[in-house]
This record gives sequence, structure tokens and C-alpha cells, in this order.
Amino acid sequence: MEFFGAIFGIAVLIAVGWIIQKIGGFALVGVNRGVFRGEYKAGKHLREGLTIHTSVPVPDVMRELDTYVCAVDAPLGFSEVLYTESRTDTGIAWAFGSASKVKLEAVLAFSPAETGTDAIFAVTRWFEEDGLLASADALKTLRLQVAAAFRAADPAVTITEGHADRSELSRFDGVFESTD
Repeated sequence: MEFFGAIFGIAVLIAVGWIIQKIGGFALVGVNRGVFRGEYKAGKHLREGLTIHTSVPVPDVMRELDTYVCAVDAPLGFSEVLYTESRTDTGIAWAFGSASKVKLEAVLAFSPAETGTDAIFAVTRWFEEDGLLASADALKTLRLQVAAAFRAADPAVTITEGHADRSELSRFDGVFESTD
């Protein structure tokens, strides 16, 4: 009988330890979002994406993207890298992570417009660690590289932070996965 009591006691201790760990994890998320408020807001801002209008055709922009965006063709083992997930005539999807874990996915989708080409750069999937964006540096670099590629293709390009109207994303169906 003492044997089963000891096993039961150990099981209770393990359960209590697990509950305390989970509560501590949730508390850490809240603390980090408060203490590192600037970093949290910066990560949230980075996820908002870009709205772009250019007078240059898509193939010209794609050529510049190949030059400016430093992405490999596939993830390399356990090293975290930016890689191209897929590419079509209407968009590119990038991911950041390793072969075992993707921490960030972003897409750039093109749509013909009356006066050129519209594009939307959007983050479609991201992960947080302790309440903060896990790959903020990689996303910041990718956004800068995408903007530089558009500016190289068209110095008069219009790049707007965020998406003025999320319903506008429906024009880019087939490239985007819903994040809502």
C-alpha cells in the first residue's frame, strides 16, 4: 500500500510542478509584453506588411528581387535561414527557419493595376517566444530587401506601411493563406 501512495505522491508533485511551470510561462509572456513594450510593438508593426504600387511590370521587379533578397532555395538542416518556399508569376512566398521548424512565413503578391502593378507584402504566419516575435530581425531584413528591390526597379515606387484595407487582399487570392 505504501508503494502506491509513494507513486501517487510523485504523480501529484509532477502535476503541481507542470501547472506552476505553465502559469509561470503565461506570466512571462505578460511581463515581456510590458517590460519589452517597444520590442513587442516593433514586432507587431513589422507583421503589418507593405502595400506597393509601381509602374514597372512584374518580370522587372522579380529580377530585382532575385538580386536584393538574400534567400536560399531550401532550408539547410538545423540552421535558421530565409528561403524561398514557392514562386509563381504572381508572387513569391518566403519562410524563415530550419528544416525542422518554420518561424516565419511571408508572401509578396502581385496584381495588375490600371497604371502598372500593385503588390502586397504580408506576413502569413509567425511564432512568438515568450510573447515577442521570434524572428523580428529576419522579418525586418526581408522587408528592407523587398523595398530596396522595388526602389531599384522603379525609383518612383509608392511603398506604404501596412494594409489600408484588409479586404483589398482578396484581389490576391491564390497566393495568400488567411491569417485571421
